[in-house]
Amino acid sequence: MSEMEYLSDNKFLDPLESASQRVSYEAGRATELLVASEQDEETKEKFKGTFDRLIKYLPEIRDRYAANTSYWLLTQQNIDTLSILRIRLE
Repeated sequence: MSEMEYLSDNKFLDPLESASQRVSYEAGRATELLVASEQDEETKEKFKGTFDRLIKYLPEIRDRYAANTSYWLLTQQNIDTLSILRIRLE
């Protein structure tokens, strides 16, 4: 996530796609591990809180780009993915 923020702040557009994919991949992998290992509710709540914070923060990055451009869509996809993964933790 900090990589996406850094890239966006410094207008490095080319690597943003890879950073966006890593955010979704790592969040998905963490969710799968939590669900498969049947972690306690406290651990799941911590991850849901983290996902909630990212879901609230990502629109700030997304809105740095013109609506419906590829970079805007990549960031929106991260928001959507985190929202879906958060539901999986319930």
